[in-house]
Amino acid sequence: MSFEISQASARMRTAVPNDDGSDKKLPIWSGIIPIPNNRLNPIADESSVDIPLPEHLNYKS
Repeated sequence: MSFEISQASARMRTAVPNDDGSDKKLPIWSGIIPIPNNRLNPIADESSVDIPLPEHLNYKS
């Protein structure tokens, strides 16, 4: 599935929303969607493909 996004908005938070009392009565889903930060393996750019990855950049899970 794919779709074009012409506009977007996001609010970053560390806890559940604190909606007004009148908003809590609306039949609209409210909550958080956890999106963890995970380090992945490095990907070389075109100018670095033949250069060995420095040891300090190696990914160790």
